[in-house]
Amino acid sequence: MKKDAYLFIIIFSIVIICFSYNYLLSIITGLNMPGDVASFGSQFGFLNALFSGLAFAVLISTLIQQKVSIKSQQSAIEQTQNILKKQAKLQLNQLEQQKQHNKDEEIRCIYDQIQQFENSLKKITIRFKKLDNKTNEVINWETKNGELAAQEICNLAGKEIEKLINAAANDDRDTLLIRGYFSNFLSHLDKYRHKTKELSHIFKRIDSVPDLSEEYKNELFSYAIDILPECEYNIFNLQYQRSGYRECLPKYVKEQFGRNEAYNHLKDALHTSYEEIAQMVFLSLAYEKWQNFNEEQRNDIRLRTRGVAIFRKGAKERWEKILASLS
Repeated sequence: MKKDAYLFIIIFSIVIICFSYNYLLSIITGLNMPGDVASFGSQFGFLNALFSGLAFAVLISTLIQQKVSIKSQQSAIEQTQNILKKQAKLQLNQLEQQKQHNKDEEIRCIYDQIQQFENSLKKITIRFKKLDNKTNEVINWETKNGELAAQEICNLAGKEIEKLINAAANDDRDTLLIRGYFSNFLSHLDKYRHKTKELSHIFKRIDSVPDLSEEYKNELFSYAIDILPECEYNIFNLQYQRSGYRECLPKYVKEQFGRNEAYNHLKDALHTSYEEIAQMVFLSLAYEKWQNFNEEQRNDIRLRTRGVAIFRKGAKERWEKILASLS
């Protein structure tokens, strides 16, 4: 409204000046008003020059105002851009802080889960059959907890392997019998199946933490492994030689549950010189199915049964290749 009023006043003033110009000019100069059209028109030369100058001045003023307005707009744009940059940087920092917080929280939860897993191993309860030594009949059931339960599982699994060794060493060709002993061996290990899967889940959770360095992951892996008592570690080590469990392990964990170490422990635990049998037990463990002895292995076992402490030439090298192929 104010702009319209100003415009009206300016236009009105120009009209008044135009119509009263000759009269005012005659008063100011004391000259008579022009008597013809040519003289009348020539008096407006000054007025034309005045308005032209004013128009030019208005143009210059408009350009200056536009320049100021453009600078003001540019300044406003720059300020807006700076504000947007600061907001973006702030949001990025907040996002990074949130990611770091989430990572720290996930690591804390992993430590808590490992502690809970350690406590659960101490509380694990397993019932075992107590057999009569003579009749092999069940006398009663015995309950054991924690490390005692793990030790009993190792003992029972070892007895099944001893039976398997005796059957093989005596040249017993009843494959079903040997498979039965091996199946019983696996069933004892499977009493820790749930715990094996639970530990595998912890390893997988560690491996899936985003933006966590390999060094830090390995520290967490080591921490989870180091909390295992010796007997439980041996059970898990044997479990992780089975294909169904080993495939899901991260590389570092596979190295900690190494095949050579597991094989050597199994061989030492068998207390036998029948290394061929220990090899076959371990190989069958890797495939989760009993692998029958070939004729060459049977001959080696017969020779050992007769007290000849020799291996066929190249047996050790062949076994090392088998271990390497399983890794």
